[in-house]
Amino acid sequence: MHILAVGIAIAGTVVYHVFQKSIPVNIHPALVLLATYLTAFLSSLLLFVFFPLKEGLQAELGRVTLAAFLPGLAILGIEAGFLLAYRAGWQINLAGLTVNMAVTLLLIPIGLLLFREGLSPVKLLGVAVCVIGLLLVQAG
Repeated sequence: MHILAVGIAIAGTVVYHVFQKSIPVNIHPALVLLATYLTAFLSSLLLFVFFPLKEGLQAELGRVTLAAFLPGLAILGIEAGFLLAYRAGWQINLAGLTVNMAVTLLLIPIGLLLFREGLSPVKLLGVAVCVIGLLLVQAG
């Protein structure tokens, strides 16, 4: 399941960027986002077929916290940011790389401080190599 989950995330991200870059610039950004989230909402309903409720809707809704709603705001920022970046001329092969590397660099101290995650010297070396790669890609 570990590899399958990451594979789904990778496939979804690739498809996301290809279609996000393909959206015509003459469509209003708010309408693009509304269409995107309507599709996501309806698709999410289909997930109940594969992951049925275990204790009923009321019990499951009782477990929903603010943490379930706030990613919606974050996703809106991601969607709008990439939509506007592509409309501003960012290349598909650089926008995702730049954003994901910057996010990774920001998540390292968050993981260390908030979640007490470790970071080995070998992983730190890997991060350094990625940073150097990002700088080289941006310089080219």
